[in-house]
This record gives sequence, structure tokens and C-alpha cells, in this order.
Amino acid sequence: MSHFGAVYHRLKEAAAIAPLGVAFAALFGLVIAFRQSREASRARRLAATKLLLDEIGNAEVREARTRIMETATPLNVSSPDAELGGELSKSARRVGVAYDRIGVMIRQGLIDEDMLFDSQCVEIEVIWRKIEPLVTYIRNQQRRPNYLFHFEFLATEWLPKMNRARGRAKPAC
Repeated sequence: MSHFGAVYHRLKEAAAIAPLGVAFAALFGLVIAFRQSREASRARRLAATKLLLDEIGNAEVREARTRIMETATPLNVSSPDAELGGELSKSARRVGVAYDRIGVMIRQGLIDEDMLFDSQCVEIEVIWRKIEPLVTYIRNQQRRPNYLFHFEFLATEWLPKMNRARGRAKPAC
């Protein structure tokens, strides 16, 4: 076999295994892309968790949440002019807006639902029950039908769904 024949034969063998090299390179690229995607998803969840903790953990919201949680009964809106300007109403609005933002994040799949349920289910249930009369008043009297819509979703749809998913007939909250 001539020198050119041997080179031709080697090139032919190399050409036969070249698709394997391309396949390995593609597979390697997919593995890297998958890992980067997972890391990006984790970074997004971490940022959302930080936002959640910032939203419910700042001093103003903690104080408002405590004030509402310690209130024995739902807010009285029978005299709304006095009630709406009061400190309790301001606290209800502040904590309601915080939970409304959390409801948006839950609907967008940004927050770990189990973590939120484990840490805030009681607060969501109790606070919604206590501020619902105020929310209804604001929606009706101020023509704001979507006011705290996502917080209502958390309390009336999301909490029951989470309780069912955990096999609880009665709410744990």
C-alpha cells in the first residue's frame, strides 16, 4: 500500500469516528447548560426568598403583623371613617400589602411553598380573617375591586390547597 493509500485509510477511519466526537461534545454542552439552568433557577429562588424575608421581616411589617395578630376580633368597619384613619387600619393595610406581594410571588412560582406554609400559615389565616372586613369595605367603597386580591388568594385558595396536599381534612392553621 502506498503512502497515500495509508493516509487515505487513516482519514477514512477518523471520519468514521468523528460523529462520536461531535456527539460527546454536544452531550458535554448539554450537561453544562443543564447545570447552568439549575444554578440560575436556584439563584432566582434565593432572590425570591430574600425578597419574601425582606417583605415580612422588616421592622414595620413585623410590628404591624404583631398588632393585628394581638387584636382579639376582626377590624370593625361599622364606623369606617374613624377606623380607616386609625393605627390599626394602617397596620392592617401595611401587613396586607406585604402578604399581597407574597401572593404574587406564590402565583409566579418564585417561592418555596412548603417553606412559606411552614413559617406563615397561621399568620396568613388569622390576619386575613381579621382584616377581611376592612378589605371588603375598601373594595366596595373606594371602588378598588382588586385590593389585596393576591392576599385573599393565599388565605382562601392556597392555604386550603396546601392543607389538602398534606392530607389534612381540617386546616392546620
